[in-house]
Amino acid sequence: DGTLHSRTAYKKGKPIGILRKYYANGNLAEQKMLHEKPGSLIEYQSYYINGNRFSEGIYYAERKVNEWKYYNPDGSLTKIEYYSPR
Repeated sequence: DGTLHSRTAYKKGKPIGILRKYYANGNLAEQKMLHEKPGSLIEYQSYYINGNRFSEGIYYAERKVNEWKYYNPDGSLTKIEYYSPR
């Protein structure tokens, strides 16, 4: 149907740069900043279907690390969580 579901750049067959996933309505659902070096930190943001941010933080080795922020659907900050660094 022509709906964009995701957008990713590849280098040597591996995803790099910004990976974006979209809702059916075209709004951004999530975004990850991928780095070439294995084991790098991954910057992550997710969004409500209305386009407002849901969460943001950093992954390392597929685990949440450092500060993570969570938001209400109206865009107001609801909580901050802290996870052990690497």
